[in-house]
Amino acid sequence: MHLPTATLFATTLSLLTTAVAQAVVPPAAVAGELTFRAGELLVRRWTDAGVAKAASSRDGGRSWQALKNPDDRLFFVLAQYDPLREGLELPGAMGAPAGTRLHLVQFQTQVLEAYQRELRARGVEILH
Repeated sequence: MHLPTATLFATTLSLLTTAVAQAVVPPAAVAGELTFRAGELLVRRWTDAGVAKAASSRDGGRSWQALKNPDDRLFFVLAQYDPLREGLELPGAMGAPAGTRLHLVQFQTQVLEAYQRELRARGVEILH
């Protein structure tokens, strides 16, 4: 199948616009901001006008790439909850019995490969 050149060109431009729009310059350090490393990746999380924001840098902070806006709520098939506002009681098989070796890990930003590498380096087996 042959696609018209105009269609391919428009698709390329739309992809280029998306890539360029992801560059971000976080504000100067402010109270309540988190800055941490995950391997070689530098990550910052801050609040701007009441909205959580995050960015990562692979060059020591000289340039930043926007991450998805953090959402601290946890979503499960049977329930969702905000760990800052309420406890979690999952029904039936979803609930972990006392003494289990299973743990829920929540990150400050979207799940990044660098976070997973750090966990595996500490002997953690990631199931899902």
